[in-house]
Amino acid sequence: MALKDKLTCESIVRKFKSPFELADYAIKVATNILDTGRRANVDVDVTNPARIALEEIEADRVEFAVLQDDLEEASSIESMESAAAELNSMSSSAE
Repeated sequence: MALKDKLTCESIVRKFKSPFELADYAIKVATNILDTGRRANVDVDVTNPARIALEEIEADRVEFAVLQDDLEEASSIESMESAAAELNSMSSSAE
């Protein structure tokens, strides 16, 4: 990576209200990369999830991957909510 292409904190901090918001968001992105094993959404020569997260933030190319377990849990919750709503409507119409 050429020196002129070097990632700088100043170039990213401008996208957030404070450096703390940047750090919090970068941690969430890096954690998502680790948890899901997803590939980088930018062309980088590094494998460090923190660096990949910062590169993605810089390029505005962050996409959060969802784990299959999370999808199944969300589907299960939606099914339960749907069943609860149906029961509520049945009990309301019975009165």
